[in-house]
Amino acid sequence: MDDFSAQLPSDPASLQAIILGLHAKLQQRDAVIAQHQAVIAQQAQTLEASTARIGKLEQQLTALIRHRYGPRSEKINANQLLLFGQDILPLTDAVEPKQTPAEVSAKQPKPKGHGRRIIPADVQRVTVTHDVPEEEKTCTDCHEPKVQIRQIVTEQLEYIPARLYVLRHVQFVYACAKGCDGQMQTAEKPACAVEKGLAGPGLVAHVITAKYADHLPLYRQEGIFARHGIQISRSTMCGWAGEVARLCRPLVELMRQKVLTGRVIHTDDTPVPVQDEQKKGKTRQGRLWIYLGEPLVPYVVYDYTANRSSEGPKAWLKDYGGYLQCDAYSGYEFAFKEGGAMTEVACWAHARRKFFEARELAPAICHEALAFISRLYDVEREGRELGEEQRLALRREKSVPILDEIEQWKEKARPQVLPKNPAYEALTYLSNQWEALRRYTTRGWLNIDNNPAERALRRVAIGRKNWLFAGSDEGGRTAATLYSLIASAERHGLNVEAYLRGLFAQLPGSKLSDLPRFLPDAWKADLAKEAVTATPPAAANP
Repeated sequence: MDDFSAQLPSDPASLQAIILGLHAKLQQRDAVIAQHQAVIAQQAQTLEASTARIGKLEQQLTALIRHRYGPRSEKINANQLLLFGQDILPLTDAVEPKQTPAEVSAKQPKPKGHGRRIIPADVQRVTVTHDVPEEEKTCTDCHEPKVQIRQIVTEQLEYIPARLYVLRHVQFVYACAKGCDGQMQTAEKPACAVEKGLAGPGLVAHVITAKYADHLPLYRQEGIFARHGIQISRSTMCGWAGEVARLCRPLVELMRQKVLTGRVIHTDDTPVPVQDEQKKGKTRQGRLWIYLGEPLVPYVVYDYTANRSSEGPKAWLKDYGGYLQCDAYSGYEFAFKEGGAMTEVACWAHARRKFFEARELAPAICHEALAFISRLYDVEREGRELGEEQRLALRREKSVPILDEIEQWKEKARPQVLPKNPAYEALTYLSNQWEALRRYTTRGWLNIDNNPAERALRRVAIGRKNWLFAGSDEGGRTAATLYSLIASAERHGLNVEAYLRGLFAQLPGSKLSDLPRFLPDAWKADLAKEAVTATPPAAANP
């Protein structure tokens, strides 16, 4: 110890430099340990998944061999078990001693019941009373009348099937009794969402919600209405959807203008089969694009284009100058090339997916990449509940050093992989998108990935499996408009069908200056005001 102390410099500045150097080496060691631990965790996950896959394949192979060559019966011959009885029974008694019922019940924990959820108080209650027969209300001993001592109340939910009714509009017409010209007056009828149509706003809202929110195709709805004794063809309902979509396009355009004022927009696209008018019975690919506003402008707007060219996003994003978070599709290059007004933010989920898909062909490199990315997401989970400034500080403290490690690692890893290996493509994607992938650490309100946009496109993917295709490009534009209304209403926690019913009832005949009050957030605020100013039931009925 004395020899070691003698080697230390005597001046404080040199001692401080040595201490700082040791501290830096310790931090570097901790980072290496954390990276190795993350790699081990990723390898363990892959091993577990591979083991499960091998076990499943072995089970399938055994079942196929048994199905092809073995007996079909799954019964076990009891006589065969007796062949091993002399050996098995003594072992069973030795290994599993008899237990009393009390010991068995003590070892087995009682299963927890799932419980019954409380039915909300605002659900209508219909009381059904059950009384004992009159002859049983007299005591058989003293022959005095029995008195009611309590009530047992139980509740169960009941369902009333949807019903249709006819709303008759009667307009009174007045004229001069003396027959003067120009004195005839007809009472005005409220404007309708479907002019000269059969459907009221509630029916149209139900059809639209069923198709675009619940993914119920129009031909199935046609059958449902037929069970109620009403014949409404799918082509008629398709016409209703087109009319209300044209009615609501100015409102969706207002949502678009609001989204363009945001600091960042999430965007993505997905294919939609569209009937080809030139080739009967064939379909071609259209595209539905999603533009997701940030929390300050919480609207979800969809757009339809007949193809995937850059003209669609170029027209939608015209005059936008903020951050655009998207995948590496070349159609967005117009926004980021020299002179472009937008700033690109890439998606770490896309980068991770490429390494995950290539992990079996280049396990060492891919697992190391997955471990790095896992550490980045650990930081995001840590800062999920923080404010924007605190999250930015956390990213600068923890995420930026990890990104520096990844930058050094990727340059060394790329020469180790053959160009035809999928891992090479993943590393190339990482290098090409590197600046955009790092950009989320420069602002506390940017996301690490574009998952919000991908989640918003799930409704299209689910619907596509049910209604299969759009009838035309106009049908695609109709779907984009109605998806925008439904997704934005859901984002604000509104009852979609009630919102659409009110929209289709009040929007016809309204002025353009009235459009802001039909936005989902304004609609929700009006509902909250009505709830506050409404008279409580107890006060109304003392």
